[in-house]
Parts: sequence; structure tokens; C-alpha cells
Amino acid sequence: MANASTNSIKDKEELIGDKNVIVDSISRFYNSTEMSDIVLKLGNQRFSSHRFVLVLMSDVFRTMCSKRWDNNKVNEIELNENEQCVPVFPRFLHFLYHGTVYVNTSTALPLLMLADKYNVQALKQACEQYVHIQVREGNVGGAIRWLPYLQLCGHLDLENSCIEVIVMEMEFVLKFNDFLLLNLEFLILLLNRNDIVVSSEFSLYKVNVKWLEANSSDNHSNLESLIPLIRYSMMFPEQLIEIEKS
Repeated sequence: MANASTNSIKDKEELIGDKNVIVDSISRFYNSTEMSDIVLKLGNQRFSSHRFVLVLMSDVFRTMCSKRWDNNKVNEIELNENEQCVPVFPRFLHFLYHGTVYVNTSTALPLLMLADKYNVQALKQACEQYVHIQVREGNVGGAIRWLPYLQLCGHLDLENSCIEVIVMEMEFVLKFNDFLLLNLEFLILLLNRNDIVVSSEFSLYKVNVKWLEANSSDNHSNLESLIPLIRYSMMFPEQLIEIEKS
């Protein structure tokens, strides 16, 4: 019995090695002509790439690299990206080869856009986590900058997080020029809320006028939608007089 027990211990398998070795091995081929079998062309930029890495990380690239995409063998793919995404495209490719990428409030959104477009789930989740942490910590500027895309593409949890920080920090939000980029529907949603934190209704009125001036293509319709939502009863008489004069 003792021998059987000893043999059982000896036969126990243990995991050895380091999976990071694989990552390190692949990462050295990033934008390298060595073993490159496909080129990604973006404007004047050309990126030497490798089918195996592209199809491993993205089913969209898998389709683009397959013969079904083109009757001829695909050696070069020309890409068209949103102008926000062009500067960060090298970072996007870096992630495909390394599994990591440096990001800040300016690059998070275009990287998320690329992750959505090419269905790179690992990058998508990493960007979403970064945005969530930033918003939770009160990054108002980021929340304003990210919100339109999050609304457009159905990132509901992140959208709601951005809305909450905007509502709570509305006085600070009004100082950002990015506020002028918010769409009419969202402004109506904000003005209909009773929990907006602002120093005065008059300051909210002035910023809405500024928004109307910046979005003057349909000014009359916008004016009819926004102005009635201002709570004039909460203003001082001198403020009402100033509005009447304007």
C-alpha cells in the first residue's frame, strides 16, 4: 500500500512553463516585415502584418483575409477608418500582437471604436473597464467626450454611468466646450431631470443659449424644444429682465 501511495504522488502532473513566452514570441513580429504575409494600408501608412495574428484576434479580419473576401489571394487590405481612429491605429495593432496598450482619456474612445468595428473582444472589454473606472472617479471631461458614441453604439451601462456623473457635476460640465457637441435629445433629457446640480437656473439658461448658437442649423426648432424647459420661476427679477432684453 505504501508503494502505491508513493507511485501516486510521483505520477501527479504539474503545470510548468510560462505562457508569457508565447506573447513575447508573437509581439516581436509587430509591424515587422519578417514572415509578414499581408499588409494593412491606411491612408499613407502601411503596416506589415501576419494573417495568423489578425484572424486569431478578430473574426472581422478573418473574413477580410479569407479568399471569400476576394477571388485573388489577399496580400494587401486597404482600410478606411474614422478620422479619430487613424492616429491610434498603430496602438490598435500593438494590442493585437502584445495584448496590452497604453491608453488615456483621448485615446480610449477611438480604441473602443476600433475594437467594436473589428470585434476584438479583449480590447473592447479593456476599454470599457478603463472608461468605467474613469467615470466612477468623476472624470467629467471624459464622460462628455465619450457619451455620444456610447449612446450611438448601445453601451448602455457606460452610457448611464456617464449620464450620472454629468448630472452630479453639471456646474463643472457647463464649462467644457465639449458640452456644445451633445445632441438635442440628451439636452432635453438633462433639462427634464430634477436632480441636476447647478449653482443657478440662470447659468443653465446661458449655456443653453450658447449651445443654440453653436447648433444653429435648426435653431428655431431647437429653441422651441429647449427654452420651455428652463425653470424661470427660480431666477431673480434682474436675471429675468436681462433675458427679456436679450
